[in-house]
Amino acid sequence: MAHTDKRLAVFAHLGDEWAPAGLLDMTEQGNELVASSFTYGLQYARRANAVEIDPVTLSLDTALAAPGAPMFPGTLEPPISGGIRDAAPDAWGRRLIEARPRVPANSLPESTYLLNVGRQRVGALDIRTDRNDLPEEGDGESVSNLDYLLEAAERVEEGLPIPVRLEAILRARPRSERTAGTVCQRAYARRMLRARCTAKELPRHRGGRVAQADLGVNTLRA
Repeated sequence: MAHTDKRLAVFAHLGDEWAPAGLLDMTEQGNELVASSFTYGLQYARRANAVEIDPVTLSLDTALAAPGAPMFPGTLEPPISGGIRDAAPDAWGRRLIEARPRVPANSLPESTYLLNVGRQRVGALDIRTDRNDLPEEGDGESVSNLDYLLEAAERVEEGLPIPVRLEAILRARPRSERTAGTVCQRAYARRMLRARCTAKELPRHRGGRVAQADLGVNTLRA
């Protein structure tokens, strides 16, 4: 299988704004990441408030000493710097991304996961296809229907198709600046807690919600 080279733009959140930090070059073979390198933008590296994308393998001192030179993760496995790897979705986030095209777990290229985390991602890094595609604050819909979130989470967990009416839930902006993936995680955890509480035959419920579990876990709140 032939290798595919991709160049992505990495943005860092500094203070109250997003700044283009540099370019991420990735070489992939199918869904396997073969190699990667990162090059700091010259203006970003000289900013007084610039932060290192990864303090171990992507030092700003090194970038300033050799302006415009690509930096490599060394012998890391997978071959990508830790700071960028941490910006990728977790296991549940990957399930959400895989649910839309209905593909097996971990079958997509790493670049696809990085690009599809969503505009309401949590964290200080954002990955885009173009450095001119600046991340925006405050875009997206509001999520308030817990039943829809529960249904979406259950369908993803069971590998079922996601209806159009629920796709927006997985991409929407929940209240309190949380990501849709995070709320779906909480919704799924809440469903599992309810099941465990039912099995324990807890005596007290409030409006269909478990008030307190003898497992020492308080009810999750939406």
